[in-house]
Amino acid sequence: MTPINVLSHWSSMILPAVLIAALAVFLPLWLAKKLPENMAGLGLNLLASGGVLLFVSVLYFTWFYLDQDVRMMGMMYEHFGEMIRHLTRLGMLSAILWGPILLAVLAMQPSKWRPEI
Repeated sequence: MTPINVLSHWSSMILPAVLIAALAVFLPLWLAKKLPENMAGLGLNLLASGGVLLFVSVLYFTWFYLDQDVRMMGMMYEHFGEMIRHLTRLGMLSAILWGPILLAVLAMQPSKWRPEI
C-alpha cells in the first residue's frame, strides 16, 4: 500500500477547511437562538457545536481516505476499530482549525443576551 500523499491533494483540503470554519461560525449562532441565554445554554451550545464539528471532520477524513484507493475500504473493514480511533484522532486534530473560531463566537454570545425583567 502506498502512503497518502497529502501535498498532492492540497486543493481538496482547502474547500472543506473553509466550509468547516464557516460551520464553526454559523452553527453556534443558530443554536444560540434556540438555547436559553444563560451559562448552561452556552455550555450546551459548546458541547453540541463541538460534537457536530468533530463529527463533520471525521466524515471528511473518512471520505478523504476512501477517495484515495479502493483497497482502503477493505482495510477499513478489516481494521474497523483502529480506523475509527485514527479518524477520530484526526477529527480532534482538526479542532486546531475550528476550535478557536468556535470559542470566539461563543465568547461573544453573552454580550448579545437581553437582561431579564
